[in-house]
Amino acid sequence: MRHPETVFSAEALLARVWTIDEETSPDIIRTYIKRLRKKLDTGGGESESPIQTIYGVGYKLIKS
Repeated sequence: MRHPETVFSAEALLARVWTIDEETSPDIIRTYIKRLRKKLDTGGGESESPIQTIYGVGYKLIKS
């Protein structure tokens, strides 16, 4: 939320959110992104998610 329009790779998100002691993988990121999109979906699927996937790079939060 602090860095809208900035693309973060799965590895960068893992480094910023989870501690070194926790077992993590890029699959965890995909799972949490899916959950966040579901929670943020207030338009019944009609509107675009504020979380955009940049294929091969990572994810970014788009301004509305």
